[in-house]
Amino acid sequence: MRGAPSSVGRAQSPRAGRLARRPRRAEPGLGRGALRAARRGPREPAVDQRGQAHRPGRGGRGAGRVDAHAAAGLSSAEGAPARALRRGGRAAPGRTRGPDPGGPLSAPGECDVAIIGGGPAGSLCASLLRRQCPALHVVVIEKETFPRHHVGEACLPGWGTILERAGVLEAAHRAVPVDKLGFIFNWGPPESRHYWTADFRDEHGVIPMGSWHADRAELDRVLLAHAASSGAEVLQPAKVVRVTPLSGPTPPPMSGDSPGFELRLEQDGETRSLRAARVIDASGQARLLAHQWSLPTRRYDDMNNFAVYGYWRGGGVEEGGAPLRGRERWAVVSSTELGWVWHIPIGETLSSVGLVTTKETLQEIGGERLRETYLAAVRGTDRVGELLERAEYVGARPDGEPERVSAAQDWSYRTEQLCGAGWYTIGDGAVFVDPVLASGLTLASNGASMVANAITTLERDASVDPEKLRASVAATYADLSSAYHRMARVWYRRNTRAEGLHWQARQERLRVLGAGALFEDDADAFTAACLGAINSPLDAALSERSRNIWGTEYFSWISADRLFGRAGEDDGRRSDAEGVHGARALARRALLTRWRRLIDGRVRLRTRWSLADGYHTNRFVDSWQPIRYVEIPLDDPLDPHLRVTCAAFEDCPEGVFPALDGEQRVRPALEALLRPHAIGSRERDARLQAFSETLLQLDMLGLLEIEPSPPPPSLEDHPLLRVVADIALRALDRPARLLLEVDWLGEGVWMRVLTDDGAHWARLFDARGASREGGARSTATTHIRWPREVSPWLDGVVAAMLRRLGKLERGRRAEELRACWDVMRTAPGVGIAFDHTPGQRPVAQPL
Repeated sequence: MRGAPSSVGRAQSPRAGRLARRPRRAEPGLGRGALRAARRGPREPAVDQRGQAHRPGRGGRGAGRVDAHAAAGLSSAEGAPARALRRGGRAAPGRTRGPDPGGPLSAPGECDVAIIGGGPAGSLCASLLRRQCPALHVVVIEKETFPRHHVGEACLPGWGTILERAGVLEAAHRAVPVDKLGFIFNWGPPESRHYWTADFRDEHGVIPMGSWHADRAELDRVLLAHAASSGAEVLQPAKVVRVTPLSGPTPPPMSGDSPGFELRLEQDGETRSLRAARVIDASGQARLLAHQWSLPTRRYDDMNNFAVYGYWRGGGVEEGGAPLRGRERWAVVSSTELGWVWHIPIGETLSSVGLVTTKETLQEIGGERLRETYLAAVRGTDRVGELLERAEYVGARPDGEPERVSAAQDWSYRTEQLCGAGWYTIGDGAVFVDPVLASGLTLASNGASMVANAITTLERDASVDPEKLRASVAATYADLSSAYHRMARVWYRRNTRAEGLHWQARQERLRVLGAGALFEDDADAFTAACLGAINSPLDAALSERSRNIWGTEYFSWISADRLFGRAGEDDGRRSDAEGVHGARALARRALLTRWRRLIDGRVRLRTRWSLADGYHTNRFVDSWQPIRYVEIPLDDPLDPHLRVTCAAFEDCPEGVFPALDGEQRVRPALEALLRPHAIGSRERDARLQAFSETLLQLDMLGLLEIEPSPPPPSLEDHPLLRVVADIALRALDRPARLLLEVDWLGEGVWMRVLTDDGAHWARLFDARGASREGGARSTATTHIRWPREVSPWLDGVVAAMLRRLGKLERGRRAEELRACWDVMRTAPGVGIAFDHTPGQRPVAQPL
């Protein structure tokens, strides 16, 4: 059907299809023309005798819409199937184009979304918009001709999921030459310097997708070509010289509807006009909107640095203590007297090597001695100098200019007003953080995804509050950049050792991830930050949790035993725990100790708190839902917007916070909040876990003053636990580990049996007030829930427990059993582990 927008990306459900086709609200100032332009079908341009395409209203120069495959240098085989431009049934020589939902621009042209800049942020945002809202007419305006050189070759796996959502992950992987194993660091003062690593591989040795060293010229070309093949219109080379709102103030404020925008473009020596309902600034450090509209900018003067870099061929390969396989390579970061040096292999023999130093140092060196100083610095740096012993300096670019070096300013900044009515900033157009943690592409892709998801949410749901949604976008983007900036700030304390960096990473993970970071150790958190696993604080404010109690399923894919280097002469200091299971045990034990100190004590929050609402700005979900949460501001002289967020429930939105006054004890406050819900019910479990995780998060961030609880009693002779352990251990005919764990308030006990064949579980509750959901069975004192008819062995164990408890409840120990749950409530978080080997006495130890 002529005029129908082509379907791009994932198959749409019937509901999604209806949402995509629903008429959109007209933007004030645009009239009906923009909506007609978005709905009209593709119009094929005429082709002249030389095979060049004419565009109506463009002077017949054949240069208006740039065919994205040809402009980006990508054959149609690398993108979606291209459709030749035809006239009289014949294809125009050398011209292909991807799906075109909105037709060529008129003069002035009209579109739904104009994206300024075709780098990774702009191209990913365009691809996501076209996949999520196929009816939108998206135009990308890029001033350079691709491929073009660009620094920033390190890619963290944190952006891999976004590439997959955009449909370009596999194509991007084919375009990059190196799979990144992780970082090897050599940092700190000379007297304490040692090597340690952030290894990105999981416990099976698999490198996550998106962890690469890239030739940015090739990678950026592929990303932009994919945006075109997804249906975005690409104007290239074309330069935006001015963006003007069609009505109202400049810039448009956070409130109100989009006024529409007029963009003045320069292309092929002509000045043209484009009108857009929305505009997205992905112009990189040119920061077009920030400069034209005088947007306030926060510059971090403590990190006003410059990068001096070049490219080397040949030389050594860092193996990290073990042989490399295929495309695998390490990135090396090493401190030096002038600052720090990176060594990033971007091909089999080609490496990017850079020196980051202060602005003052660069001024002292002067331009004439810059190349000489750079060569001496990188050759004299530990580890890096060894890799460059037999290498040849290629020049300022991968393809040459050996008489020069490249230089780029690394002055960290954040635009204070990141978005408003109808306009957004993303990538370096919004924030820039010192490259020591290679966060550039992670922040760019996160911003692209958030803005695409925000626009998708507005398109699909007319009831969305645009002002509140934009505020959520701005706050979340600021949260992410703040986490990386605070981490980078710690790096520049030159006496910082590995432990200090790990601790700071833990603080940032706790701030922005909440419960998801409770069960990591400090070194886990550091590796997560290096991976790009920094989340929005609103992820911590979700009231629904997927983790089992006490973090049984926490972040198991990070191997703690790799965090301080691989086996070999550079092994350095290792974690206190060997292996991920040891790290889990240590983290869990520390958490239990904190909880027992909290539960029966008086607690005071050191800062203020307030209820807030917004939208859950998850970069992996294309339609956002409203969310209510408790917000706690953090004191930071360099970042006044720093915050922590915690879950809020409709029936008790303020949660436990009113009780954090230093007068009340925690346990009675929690029990009062949970009283409407039966013990063991989903509603009670969700609230209990969220409130408990909130308290632990605040405690670990140093925000609580605590009058400690008395120490808990020993439960080794507890009658209920003795019955459970005795029956389970007697039934085991193979080596196993039995865990008995008292829950947050002592009203339930988890039993877990871990064997080589898998895990079994059952949950016991105080029968007084316990929920009957889930087909559980009960005695007079105890309610037991387990996955029935899944394991005959477990069914038999539970049946034996029920028989034994029933018999004891009718015997001389009846009174003791009736009081067993009252005793259990005095020992929340206490646990016992039994290591069982058939034929030997079980070994018990506290958890």
